[in-house]
Amino acid sequence: MSLRDISIIHNNKKGLFSVPVKSYNASQGNLVKAPIFQVNTPDTYLSGAPGDSYTVNFQLQNIGNATGTCEVQLKDSGGVVLASASHTMNPEDVVNSSLSGTFPSGLSGNVTWTLNGYNIDRAVVDATLNINVDCNPWIIGVMDTGGRTADGATLEWIDKDGNILSSVPTSFFDSHPSYQFDELITGGNYFRRIPIAYWKRGTGPAGSDAAGKWCMWISALPVDGFAASPYSFKRNDAWMEQFYYGTYRAFNNGGVPGSQPDKTHWDTVSFDAFKSAATSMGDGHHMVSLFEWQEILSRMVIEKKTFNLFPESVRATKSLCQWRGIQEMAYSGSVYAEWMDGVRNGASSVYEVWDQAGGSFVSTGVVGIATGTNYATKFLSGGAFDFLYLAETAASSGFIVPDLTPYYNNANTICYSFFYSSGGYSGSFDSDFYHSSSSTRSVIGSRIAKW
Repeated sequence: MSLRDISIIHNNKKGLFSVPVKSYNASQGNLVKAPIFQVNTPDTYLSGAPGDSYTVNFQLQNIGNATGTCEVQLKDSGGVVLASASHTMNPEDVVNSSLSGTFPSGLSGNVTWTLNGYNIDRAVVDATLNINVDCNPWIIGVMDTGGRTADGATLEWIDKDGNILSSVPTSFFDSHPSYQFDELITGGNYFRRIPIAYWKRGTGPAGSDAAGKWCMWISALPVDGFAASPYSFKRNDAWMEQFYYGTYRAFNNGGVPGSQPDKTHWDTVSFDAFKSAATSMGDGHHMVSLFEWQEILSRMVIEKKTFNLFPESVRATKSLCQWRGIQEMAYSGSVYAEWMDGVRNGASSVYEVWDQAGGSFVSTGVVGIATGTNYATKFLSGGAFDFLYLAETAASSGFIVPDLTPYYNNANTICYSFFYSSGGYSGSFDSDFYHSSSSTRSVIGSRIAKW
């Protein structure tokens, strides 16, 4: 027996009453005992990113007049059962329970899932509830407003549609999957995990606050119009979910580079020697690349809403040269430059870049400029340059970044990033092409990374 709401008119007055009823078989003219199930949930909205956990709480009640079993099923928009639980219940029984799982990979945007109460005894679905699922790609960006100061371009946060966000709390980035740099300690060396992220650079859409302005967006998910850097996250033709970046500038650990705190930085080591020593460690160890370094800087630009990430005033203070667990960033100590792989200059100062992470060098056909004492007013774009910050044009005013990028651009040279505390021009983005791969200088070291 169960309760049903029945509309009754009595003395020209209409009312709604709950009355006990039983299942009735009209063809046989007798009452039929059967379980009937009712499902309710407070969780009609879920949000997260692929791999995140979710929980759907529910209350199940047998409102029929017989004992039976109900399978509560959570189904995706294609009808695939994601999670389920069965409960055998007597009439009037109430069960409070939940279903848990992780959002499937590849899920993005807004979709509708269903919570079904499948009556096993009667082979019917007694109840269906819709659950709105927002698989958040965490898209956020910055736009160049056109304003210029000594810090470079004045930036504003924007949403995925190019409209200005007046404020973005630190807690947003603290939760954003692309900003979670988990620590890895292996072989006594410290690394930070840099998860794959997806980028879009270009002009803002018509009708938005960013219309016609330079913009850069990041997404935690592979959505239309966004791309991950194959120069950081694709190796041997396979995409990687992360790379690992040395937490500390390298020290000489018995002839191979190490990444540990409070060590004397390895100096007077050539690009060739450091690269060979790092590779000899095996297990994906390698010299850091300009792509990896500037992948990290891009994320910092969006969070900090500026291109002046480590101003001249902080670069000589080690404790101030850190961000999200990575230490000694743009730090000007006894060593204040780092060799970087992945980009080099060929004949006639034509840029050559990896075809993918750790791959072969290929010519871009683009001749790099030397900014000298000028600064970038426009970045090179297209292909590998969409993941770098190298100047296409430069001037003494109206610049985007307050760093020389690059100051030198000689033929047949390799890259080093230059961080100097006695020059406002030598911050995070100062990447130069001046030395040969066999050159050594007492102020140039490097850092290890790991695939």
